Amino acid sequence: METVRQWADANSYDYEFIDDRLFTYLPDWYRKASGAQLLPQTDLARLAVAKELLAGPYDRAVWVDADIVIYDPDGFKIDTPVGFSLCHEVWTRRMKDGSVRARTKVNNAVLVFHKNNSFLDFYIFACQSIMHSRDGNIHHDDVGTRFLSSLNATCRLPLLATVGMFSPDMCRAMLDDDEPFLDRYAELCHGPCYAANLCASLTDANPQRREGNVSDADMLRLVDKLIDTKGARLNGLIAKARDGDGT
Repeated sequence: METVRQWADANSYDYEFIDDRLFTYLPDWYRKASGAQLLPQTDLARLAVAKELLAGPYDRAVWVDADIVIYDPDGFKIDTPVGFSLCHEVWTRRMKDGSVRARTKVNNAVLVFHKNNSFLDFYIFACQSIMHSRDGNIHHDDVGTRFLSSLNATCRLPLLATVGMFSPDMCRAMLDDDEPFLDRYAELCHGPCYAANLCASLTDANPQRREGNVSDADMLRLVDKLIDTKGARLNGLIAKARDGDGT
């Protein structure tokens, strides 16, 4: 979070840390319908925070998840031409046979909303509508990645391409400099990454984690490595992949 604060200060942006009071932005019925699933709750609450800020003196509101590290603040920009933006995601997993499975998705780890944008109210409506329709049987990403990826398949959404999605397997590949794995990730990137979503909910602090996830100590080593190098290794492979595609 300190990297985000420093990035905000460097750009003369106001910074506000939202603690557990985030959940006070939710309707009671929505919290009850979410049950033990926290992600659908934070998915909606962040939108309510943005709406409140934009109703005041701000022309733009930017949400950044607490487990995002901005390791190259000079490169990380939030410009969007249509009033809002979400995040392009490359999700990678190492399969049992050693192969690498990579898929592109859309996530809301970083959100950008300008005043009077066309998407914010719609997304709030969609979150509530989905929750109503699930009748208490909600999946952790039903109003986040799953919904946004499906929507993007129908109508192309504006996406930030500069925020990497570091799954546990991707974190391990970064630590081990596993070039074949990183090459597969780089092939699906739309440009260099200057920040990374570290998926903190999947570290070994989570009792529901799957075997093979990185430890908290490993995560801290990765953060240091990214900041020290500004992600040069990964961005070099992304540049190589894009040059190979003629882009």
